[in-house]
Amino acid sequence: MPPDPIAGLREFIMQKDQALLEQTNATLVLTHVQPADAGSYSVAVAHLLPWGELGVTSSNAVLRVEPPR
Repeated sequence: MPPDPIAGLREFIMQKDQALLEQTNATLVLTHVQPADAGSYSVAVAHLLPWGELGVTSSNAVLRVEPPR
């Protein structure tokens, strides 16, 4: 996130269309990745305006988890 965020701007990292509420940084770091972590990830940004909320969602990045060879 920028050092001076815009008032009313919210960012969410999404996994399988569910917000990862504990992930609020601009970079998602996954450690000890497990098969359950596989799937689609995206970023949603919403801006609360006086007349409503405007939002946009990125395209998906796909994480595959394969067992060691």
